[in-house]
Amino acid sequence: MLRSLLAVATLFVFTAALSAQMSLDEQRASYPLDVCAVSGEAFEASMKPVEKEHAGTLVRLCCDGCVRGYDKDPDAVVASVRAAVIADQKPRYPLTTCVVTGEELGESAVDHVFGTRLVRVKDAAAAKEFDKNWGRLIGKLDDAWIEAGRASYPLTTCIVSEEPLDEPAKEILYGTRLVRVCCKGCVKEFHANPPRILAQLDARAKELAAKRERAASKKPERKQSER
Repeated sequence: MLRSLLAVATLFVFTAALSAQMSLDEQRASYPLDVCAVSGEAFEASMKPVEKEHAGTLVRLCCDGCVRGYDKDPDAVVASVRAAVIADQKPRYPLTTCVVTGEELGESAVDHVFGTRLVRVKDAAAAKEFDKNWGRLIGKLDDAWIEAGRASYPLTTCIVSEEPLDEPAKEILYGTRLVRVCCKGCVKEFHANPPRILAQLDARAKELAAKRERAASKKPERKQSER
């Protein structure tokens, strides 16, 4: 009986330890850099980046030489990745309130990075509270990203099948990006290769924006007498 209790206790501690930080899959989805965090070299399409994790944050590197550079000062490399997270996500951040306390974010708000996600909180105490209870609190932030993504989503068709998006569409939050698809099969296809589908989504959105610009530029100006 004692052995069983100890085994359960050990499993509980192990599970808690695993959930104390974001998984690498979760962090890849919101990783802000498409270059090596040490050399700044772009990752080639055929290259599989070397992945390290330090202080709960993913770092992607291009080669063994950069791994050695990272090993000399992992804190500095992680700081640069976290700075990139803030630069990428802060302009689009979907909340004006602290995800922990619910209070308005004032001038003293803290830009806290958890894994590769920006979490803007009231103060340092709220940042610690988020780290402690992130599994419960991250859902509030995810919901806000989804709502913001819906409002600005560029397509009315599924990016995978090109079928019309009947409501309610299937919604995928990949990092901080919302992707809307038509069915479970398209959800599965998205997860098979997220970067490819996201690239298609970006290209399609750019194409539609350019089409709207051309249409707007062709509108005839009203004559002075008609104004």
